[in-house]
Amino acid sequence: MKYISSIEQLALKEGFAQGHDEGFDEGQVGIVIVMIERLLGPVSESTRVTIERLNRAGLMKFAQDLLAFKQPADLQAWFEQNAANYSRTL
Repeated sequence: MKYISSIEQLALKEGFAQGHDEGFDEGQVGIVIVMIERLLGPVSESTRVTIERLNRAGLMKFAQDLLAFKQPADLQAWFEQNAANYSRTL
């Protein structure tokens, strides 16, 4: 059996945690996209990209606010008012 140093163990642990977080975020984005499509119709690529750029807090706020949207203009207005405050740092 190969020996794994403590540094390698830490790197593996951090890598697994990061992968889990990214997978979780992708799942949340997918659910939000489905919600938009059910409420407002098809989602454009630019809308999808804007949603993917939201951090976790922004995605949660967006999902909650989305329930009150009545038309696609509500979606655009939300992005104009909120997206800059909730963008991920890349």
